Amino acid sequence: MELEWTSTLAECFAPSKSEIYNYAPCVVQTDDSTRYAFYCTNMESGIIVDYIGWRKGVKESDGQWRWGEEGIALSPGETGWDSIHVCDPDLLQGEFRYKGHTYSWALFYLGCDRLDCNHNQIGVAFADSIEGPWIKCDDNPVVSGALEYWGTGQCTQVTIDGKGKFDLIYRDADETGDNYKLASCDFSDMDAYVVGTPVRLSKAGLPDVPLCMSHVAYDSVNDTMLLVAEKGWDGVVRCCQEIVVAAISGTSFRKGEGTWEVLAIIDESLTGSYGNHNAALCRDPFGRVPERDELGIFISSATKTYIWSFRICELRARLLRQ
Repeated sequence: MELEWTSTLAECFAPSKSEIYNYAPCVVQTDDSTRYAFYCTNMESGIIVDYIGWRKGVKESDGQWRWGEEGIALSPGETGWDSIHVCDPDLLQGEFRYKGHTYSWALFYLGCDRLDCNHNQIGVAFADSIEGPWIKCDDNPVVSGALEYWGTGQCTQVTIDGKGKFDLIYRDADETGDNYKLASCDFSDMDAYVVGTPVRLSKAGLPDVPLCMSHVAYDSVNDTMLLVAEKGWDGVVRCCQEIVVAAISGTSFRKGEGTWEVLAIIDESLTGSYGNHNAALCRDPFGRVPERDELGIFISSATKTYIWSFRICELRARLLRQ
């Protein structure tokens, strides 16, 4: 399998104020002409506090996507586990019963209660519409994280049954190391929700460097899991410089087995951006690729001028299957 680039890097939208960042996107394509982007942003210029913003995109007759005004999906809690930051959103459509009502959308996110950005944990909110309003679950966090380490977060979901069962793929950094795991879950009834015993995911075939396996999408026709993963951390600018695009058998992936096939490395020579950070694959509402042979890859691009330069951009590629 190979990638053939079909577009150059294009900025999707920009903040209306200075010293505002946009990064860590999740892009859901609900039909051929409608997309929703959820992402991390700050509300006050120059103040680093993560909120989850969203915009609706509409494909126009010229083939270009036009993005609407920003809304805020989630804010940090007044107290508790997500009182400092809420970030790294990911969405899933299904059937989720919570407090006597069945919701059709779940928004998973990272919450943090420490200024050093450790003790990250995973929570969920529910809504009847992808446009909200969102109701945080009282039982959050649904996946806890280690107190003195980075914790858990940066999750992706892929449906199992199109309803309340799904695979949760997430980062888990604790005293044992920086790991990536998959837990099969059932959120059909939040009075008795299930997060299964996690499987540690294979990194075989991927570059042997610090790597954040940040986002996956499933090609159900070919049983292939596609991945975008960032590497090359710059602690001064606070971004990664490269993104790995890779593929693996979906069956092997779920077992924590198999070897990844690296399809491409996205770096400054391709994008023109110093920072290529927190990437995401465009997906349908159930975590699958919406176009079997086309990939929309969304990147948090950055210059060397610190995090205020973070912008969400798209690259497109064609999958060439051998």
